[in-house]
Amino acid sequence: MTAFDKLTELTLTKVQAQIDDLKMQVEKHPELKEFVELIVAYGAEKAYCGGSEEANLGRDLIQFIWQINGMDLSNMGNSVHFDSGWARKLDNFVGNYIFDDAAFDVVQESDRTFSFKSSGDNDRWLQDPRILVEAARANRAYYTAMDNLRRFDADGNILQYTRPKVDNTKVMELLK
Repeated sequence: MTAFDKLTELTLTKVQAQIDDLKMQVEKHPELKEFVELIVAYGAEKAYCGGSEEANLGRDLIQFIWQINGMDLSNMGNSVHFDSGWARKLDNFVGNYIFDDAAFDVVQESDRTFSFKSSGDNDRWLQDPRILVEAARANRAYYTAMDNLRRFDADGNILQYTRPKVDNTKVMELLK
């Protein structure tokens, strides 16, 4: 066995262990299930440029993770630049921001959509992944409605533009 073969075997073993750890966390903590499954759907579909509703929500969750701590998981949905370290990164986020000593806070933008940031001393201390999932759903519904409400003339100019309302009910319930 060459050194390359040995390193490959070690890498595959470590990656599988990280995936197994993530699966174990999901089994132990049902509130993680949908959060992780949506992100995995994004990667499984290679939905970097679009995919199913689940994969698109996963992409939105990955954007929230980026906003919170700058961790980039977007390449797990890119077949050219795929990063096999996705499980370690996702497990790291879950460990730190859901179960350990870091947290996130929600920011409601001027259009009433949601974004997130890492919590500071004067912020709310949120660690519930269901908040992220529901915010992704609310944002996706808003942007879908925006696309459906635009009216264009023959030259492609916007004729009518009605801003929809964001349904933030589920996010606000989880914030209580």
